[in-house]
Amino acid sequence: MAFKIRRGTNAQRLLITPAEGELIYTTDTKKLFTGDGTTLGGVAVDTGTVAFSGIASDVTPDVDSTRDIGATGNRWAEGWFDNVYGAFTGALTGNVTGNLSGNVTGNVTGNLIGNVSGDVTGDLNGSVFADDSTAMLDAIQKRIKADVYSTAGTLLLSTNPATNVVSNGDVVITDNVVTLLNGLDNIQLGTNTSALGVGLRIKSPVLTNKSIEINSLTNGIVGDSFEIQVSRGTLSIPTSVQQGDPLFTIVANGYDGTDYRFSSAISFDIDPDTSNPVGPNAVPGKISFGTSADGGTTIRGLVFDADGQLGVNMTSPTATLDVNGAAKFAGPVRLAVAANDTARTAYGTALKGQLIFMVSGTSPAATNKVQVYDGAAWVNLH
Repeated sequence: MAFKIRRGTNAQRLLITPAEGELIYTTDTKKLFTGDGTTLGGVAVDTGTVAFSGIASDVTPDVDSTRDIGATGNRWAEGWFDNVYGAFTGALTGNVTGNLSGNVTGNVTGNLIGNVSGDVTGDLNGSVFADDSTAMLDAIQKRIKADVYSTAGTLLLSTNPATNVVSNGDVVITDNVVTLLNGLDNIQLGTNTSALGVGLRIKSPVLTNKSIEINSLTNGIVGDSFEIQVSRGTLSIPTSVQQGDPLFTIVANGYDGTDYRFSSAISFDIDPDTSNPVGPNAVPGKISFGTSADGGTTIRGLVFDADGQLGVNMTSPTATLDVNGAAKFAGPVRLAVAANDTARTAYGTALKGQLIFMVSGTSPAATNKVQVYDGAAWVNLH
């Protein structure tokens, strides 16, 4: 003997309102429903899960924490919670509106709307948009667009260069100007172990520009300086320079229609003369000025050495003024003046061709005479 209740398909059930207490069984979904006299289709009697309504206390899970709330094929439509505690592992799909405080481990797929307080560790795949829907971090173009700034005013990158600001409160980059707010700061290009390369390149395409302008002060005793420090060894462990070492060169090249060619230079070197040796507190110097009419194949020079000797068209002068070539004077030339024979010897050992003006003398006899040393003796010229 069997007891049968009202039955039909789920579609048929939805067309009737069962009386209170009346049972309906759906033949296609295998579910049982009971009527309350008012609900179309009746109220489900779920034998697989438990329905909760108006819970006044906690819902305590099993001790082994193996029971789920909902499933992939039988999930809740919406859930509303003041707080969610515990660990979340897996994928969060959908929109998060509000504040997310704490750590998120796993993938977040969808839109995150609200504040994120804490660290984000991992990859961010996608773009970041501002509240006006403009892309700030464009994952497709791989660039930062629009304005990115901090509320402290330390970072502002804009499409308008005039409003760009990068600052840590000490070093400020605004537009095209780098400002060092601390007077003891400095700009360092490269490190002690930097690879070969150009330390500082300045391009000034406007003819009236000044590539470098320095405004400084003096107190009448000392002033600013432009210093170059050179050593052997390494920058981290310097060793002493040696005789003849080059120190620094300023080179000017000109474009000849094909390439930039050498035109002129100023070179700072250690004097190669071993009579002025490098040692403690001693680095004898030599300054050379060079010009060329053929791109550096031939160089004409002016040298000033550590002995105060100036050489023209030579590298190693042996006199206070040593000229390799003809000399021409547009004004009068004044010779050394000696009062007598004794005063004449004060100018040192005479050299062949040396001239001197004698006020008076006995060897040879001279009164207001110009004398020349012929290699053996002094001779009056007139």
